[in-house]
Amino acid sequence: EQLDQLTSRICLEVKQIRDQGNQVLMTDIEAYLEKHFNSFTLTLESLAEYFSLSPPYMSRLIKEKSGKSFTDWITEKKLEHAKHLLSNSDMSIREVSESSGYVDYPNFMRRFKKIEGMTPGEYRKLHQIKSRQ
Repeated sequence: EQLDQLTSRICLEVKQIRDQGNQVLMTDIEAYLEKHFNSFTLTLESLAEYFSLSPPYMSRLIKEKSGKSFTDWITEKKLEHAKHLLSNSDMSIREVSESSGYVDYPNFMRRFKKIEGMTPGEYRKLHQIKSRQ
């Protein structure tokens, strides 16, 4: 019984140490993604390589800590950036697309409309109307 208790306590301490390490790692990953979300070369594989992790482990870690897949997290960041630029700049929609990390302009248009329910141009017009009121 004492051996079982000791084993349980050791396992719990190892888990706590691992979880603390993962929290620090996740903070570093989030900071990296905030800085590089709009890089044309950012992929799950490149992110995993940068942190010396396997892509499946990186994917699992991001999902576990954020509740989102890598792709969903990056898409959300790109579209937040795009919406900010559409609302606060005179950049063309193509320039907004590129600044947000989209190589393929039509793909940006499709994703924006699918997620926001309107085109980037409609989003800009709607925001301009709201800001004048």
